[in-house]
Amino acid sequence: MSIFTKTIKVNRKNYNKFGLAFLFLGILFLMLALNSYFSTKKFIRNAITTIGTVIKNEVCESNKQHPLIRSIIVFSSNKGERIELTALNCEYPQRFNLGETVNLLYLDGKPESAQINKNDYLYIFTLIFGMFVFIFLTFSFFILFTKGKNKI
Repeated sequence: MSIFTKTIKVNRKNYNKFGLAFLFLGILFLMLALNSYFSTKKFIRNAITTIGTVIKNEVCESNKQHPLIRSIIVFSSNKGERIELTALNCEYPQRFNLGETVNLLYLDGKPESAQINKNDYLYIFTLIFGMFVFIFLTFSFFILFTKGKNKI
């Protein structure tokens, strides 16, 4: 062993606590991801499909090079009501052009629950929670299944 290599023994009990904490968070985010996935599937199964038209693109946050744009879409419900939907997310580049038609989904009797019928819009929370599942479970398995010795 050279004079520049030093072995540090990590207290295995504390090491396991960190691993178990990451494992718990990974399982928690897994439950959130599954809940998000199944509630989205239920929404799609029970939703009414309609077509809306983009009537306005407004700037959410102004940046000289890349302004973030949010679309405002108008559609008619199955009862003939005219509903105006403001997209939840701001995007660059803008996804929809003025006058473009957009497929929408909404629950019967709740046209205000309308969402754009695209997978990246519908499953965004499932994707985010899934990334956290991957991160936390990877760290927990790394911590739990490595030895309690590190060389510095």
